[in-house]
Amino acid sequence: MNISSLIKKGIFPFLIIAPLFLNANITNISNDKTWKSLLHLDVNSNPLINSPTFLLSYNDFSTKNELIKTLEAFKEDKINICKYPARYTFLSEYKKLNIEKFNLNRCSQFKKYIDNTGTNNISLVFVSENVTNPSSMMGHVFFKLNGVNSKGNPVHNAVSFYTVIDTFNLLYLAIESTLIGMDGFFVLKPYNKQIYNYVVNEDRNIWEYKLKLSKSEVQLISYHFWELRNVDIKYYFTGYNCATIVNDILKLSSKKNYKEEFNLWLTPKDVIKYAYKNKLIESSELFPSKLWNFKMFFKMVDQEYAKKIIKSIDEKKIFKTKNLIKNSNNEKLYELFTLSYLEYNYSKNKKNIDDFIKIYKEISNNRDIKVDISSYKNPLKTQNDSQFTLNYEDKDTFISFLPASHTLYDDNRQYLIESSLKIAQIKLKLNDKIKVEELNLYKMKSLIPWDNYSKKLSKELELNYKPLLDKNLEKKHMYNLSYSKGITFQMTEDIFAFNLLGIGSGYGKNNIFLYGKNEVGLIIYEIFKMKSTIENNTYYNTYRENNILNEFKITQSLKLTKNVRVDFSYTNTRVKSQDNEKVAFMLNYIF
Repeated sequence: MNISSLIKKGIFPFLIIAPLFLNANITNISNDKTWKSLLHLDVNSNPLINSPTFLLSYNDFSTKNELIKTLEAFKEDKINICKYPARYTFLSEYKKLNIEKFNLNRCSQFKKYIDNTGTNNISLVFVSENVTNPSSMMGHVFFKLNGVNSKGNPVHNAVSFYTVIDTFNLLYLAIESTLIGMDGFFVLKPYNKQIYNYVVNEDRNIWEYKLKLSKSEVQLISYHFWELRNVDIKYYFTGYNCATIVNDILKLSSKKNYKEEFNLWLTPKDVIKYAYKNKLIESSELFPSKLWNFKMFFKMVDQEYAKKIIKSIDEKKIFKTKNLIKNSNNEKLYELFTLSYLEYNYSKNKKNIDDFIKIYKEISNNRDIKVDISSYKNPLKTQNDSQFTLNYEDKDTFISFLPASHTLYDDNRQYLIESSLKIAQIKLKLNDKIKVEELNLYKMKSLIPWDNYSKKLSKELELNYKPLLDKNLEKKHMYNLSYSKGITFQMTEDIFAFNLLGIGSGYGKNNIFLYGKNEVGLIIYEIFKMKSTIENNTYYNTYRENNILNEFKITQSLKLTKNVRVDFSYTNTRVKSQDNEKVAFMLNYIF
């Protein structure tokens, strides 16, 4: 058949136009937000998982090239569909692509994964932060898969992205986790095993947020989990972490414009806040750690009466325990307190399981008693994790930037404990020349209230470059590594007093030196969103000058809006009979 006959039959124009329509379809699909979410891209459409184990167009990547390569791979060998079931499911919706139908049950390993998980709904899980541990200081976020397996049994699995920290060298850890990249692991494991370590061993709380997803969205996301297995993914603490990958996956929901705020560092708490703003959260549930649960109920009851109950349990006088509960002014509350102590005590000692079960059953009477504590501490109510500060001190002007996370002057009442965490904070002096005034590579303070049962100590760790006056009250700078331990007393719901004793090593004024440090402080939450912080630091032998330097500081903080806080501070530094006074004003923008 010649060209003229093709033209007469109208076939030739179709042969020319058809590829143009196909190319237009490919261009449109490659710009689809779901396709981009499946590829895990940054704001400039660059791949965040830049690995040949994940990208088919690794050597010449673009969203369009990846789409073309994917279609070619599906056509060349149907087994490639088994590697990318989420891509196949998404692209099959576009009839004009003429993708040949394929039964995913032919993929033996993938079918085994589906049979074992049987996912019918997905939850977002947030694990509370532990500022004393570099691997968990920002918290953790992952997915929980709820379903029924092929045997008809209910199953719950965790899908998590994490890295393993195998060094105590904080400087090397900072470089590796931000510049080099660490090995990332995207794994599926039984949910109970995942959270046991958090709740029991690490005393961290778990929040579960059931996601409002359609059946097709649940399917697409669970299929995408399969695509990420065995993929070489680099973990960057500030770049591509558990929060980043979870946030990308949440974009696979049908939300056309997934609402996000500008942030330089996406944290686990940002992810759950975005999910809430995008109305993806259907319901939430809190699973407190054994320690947190015990401390919470201990605050709710009369502590002297509670001590009698604890003593009767320790002495195994169960009849006396039951009578104490029965004769209390709130039987249900004291029963819950007693059970919380039993659980905490056993979780720490892990002895006499038979005695534990016997006592637990005796006390609980098999009654279903519940107290709603979901709003007691809520990560959704915490402030954002970054701060920019304009600071006036006497005649000097400073600006500082805190990428993460919060200070002692913030409203920290939605955290489990009063704490401070500064990661990569920089403070610049802006007078004649711009100079680095202070650099906190890692600075944390954890003020956990003391009790005679858990006996948890408060801690502080500093790795920084900071100013400190010498014996002549002249400002010098030192490279510093210090560690302190001590006790915090919670005097009322809004008043904390603490005392920390520590040792440090520093380099300044051309000297390497060891020094001692003692800090006494008082924190008071007040009306009208105000907070007073009083700190008294005593340093021994800084700059190898065999001196005692005392620094007293009082800071009054006021939260003006959700994102703005002002601080006024007075500092008096004394060496022997000399002293130096300083007044400062700070305007903080929180984002």
